[in-house]
Amino acid sequence: MSAADPAGRKKFFTRAVAQFFQRWLPPVAVPVVLLLAWFVAPLAGGGKTLFLRDVLQTHLADRIGLATSLRQLERPLLPLVDPLRAGGQALAGNLNALPFYPDNLLLLLAWPGAAGAAGRAAIWALNAHFWLHWFLALGAAMWMGRAFGLSRPAAWMGATVYAFSGYFASQLNLYNTVAAAALAPALVAAVLETAPGKAPAVRRRGLVGAALLWALLVLGGEPLLAFLALALATSALLLFAGRRGVSGRLLLALLCGTLLAAPQIVEALRILPISFRNSAAFGEPQEILGSFRWAHLADFAWPFFFGRPNLAEAFAPHQFDGYPPLLFTLYPGLLALAFAATGLARGLAGRGRAAIWGAAAIGVALFFALGRFNPIVEAIWSLPWGRMLRFPAKFWLLGAVGGSLLAGIGFEAVSRRGPDGGPARRILERWLLVFAGAYIAFLAAANLAPHPVSAFVGGLLSPTLPAATLDVQMVRLQGLAVLTLGVLALAWGLVRLGRSAAGWRSAGLGALIVLHAASQLWAILPAVPMDEAEFYLAPPPILAAIPAGSVVVHGANLDLF
Repeated sequence: MSAADPAGRKKFFTRAVAQFFQRWLPPVAVPVVLLLAWFVAPLAGGGKTLFLRDVLQTHLADRIGLATSLRQLERPLLPLVDPLRAGGQALAGNLNALPFYPDNLLLLLAWPGAAGAAGRAAIWALNAHFWLHWFLALGAAMWMGRAFGLSRPAAWMGATVYAFSGYFASQLNLYNTVAAAALAPALVAAVLETAPGKAPAVRRRGLVGAALLWALLVLGGEPLLAFLALALATSALLLFAGRRGVSGRLLLALLCGTLLAAPQIVEALRILPISFRNSAAFGEPQEILGSFRWAHLADFAWPFFFGRPNLAEAFAPHQFDGYPPLLFTLYPGLLALAFAATGLARGLAGRGRAAIWGAAAIGVALFFALGRFNPIVEAIWSLPWGRMLRFPAKFWLLGAVGGSLLAGIGFEAVSRRGPDGGPARRILERWLLVFAGAYIAFLAAANLAPHPVSAFVGGLLSPTLPAATLDVQMVRLQGLAVLTLGVLALAWGLVRLGRSAAGWRSAGLGALIVLHAASQLWAILPAVPMDEAEFYLAPPPILAAIPAGSVVVHGANLDLF
């Protein structure tokens, strides 16, 4: 192609775009991406903001301080100290501030001429950190599915299960964890692509991706999740390629990623001995919080079983060791559970390594999520670095990644043509019927024997729950059960349609992906509440009564004094 050939350049560009969509965006993915884009549009436009937990309690002030530091730079170095906070708070080594994470460059954007332009830019960049990583989670999980050998539609089913899960939705109020949760599947994919036997171009892409993704995970503000992502990636490579798969090139790529993140690592280690988190004498009690109980299984059947998020975070504290839960909900959706169960059954029947890896990831997640109810975890807690296990719910990253892969495997088994897909479709249908039967039984019991059922639900929520509140909760659970039955019936009909009419198989299975995304987005809405951004940009009226030149202090969520 000649550089002076416009027609040739146009043809090359058109072919490149077509190859991209063919490889990464099958037709079934388009409605899912558009659905997510429609939901985050108010955040992307700057009209609304997230506001729960880390969004406005801590990290908005961090973003404003960091934006000021970036705008005042006279040399290409990030200041070690933020002079505007706490009389000079550590900045470069503060993992809580994510000082070197690349999306901080968005803080340099401004709205010229607009009132409160700096604050508006800080709020917009703060929200962009969340919704950008939501899209990244979709792409990362898709890439992981493809790296495990799934077809494009099956990989997108797994990606939809992951990105629209209650687990990931709960990250959308935790600034320090959302990056690791979004990028973990991508690290698994990149490391798998470095396995022996892959094409040279694929291996190069995997090595570069592993280096960059590991650097981003280290800079993402949550060391435990970064190491969990690395453990997922390493275990997958060992399972598929054995010890020979861990090549010197891969180790060099991870070393390069570590060096990219070195400025933050060095500073973080320097300030760690005197940090707030490391001090046992100040701050929050250092104990294992939110250990998994059998009662938490109810959250897999009803989203926000223990209460929807609010500013007071008034959940059932006795079920979470006296504190609000780290993750507002784990609800994966009944379609996700049915496909994952199908993938586990068909994968283990065929001795599929991917299914074994996914099941093992779920098992390890549950092992650590038990927290203080697991003697081994309690023993690890007593070790010098054992306090990283303070929130065992963080280990659900492993379960969410493994479960999404199993769902993709189940989807691929169901979508096989002819008799090969028959057993998988029958398993999926049985699971859908089992779930439907369970909800019908609950509705029947709640209406025929309301007092015992209400007493049981009340015991799970709180022994001191007022009767009126319990009645509202029972009505909510029954309403959710009816809506879930509708989703299950529609899903069962789409599966049957694919069985009876071969020409409708692809359309029916694609509709299942969209159905899951839409139903989950509605179910997990309380985890991503939005408010008008203007309310947080207008100065408080009380400032008009304060003499000019006075120092005004933000009390924060840990009290002022």
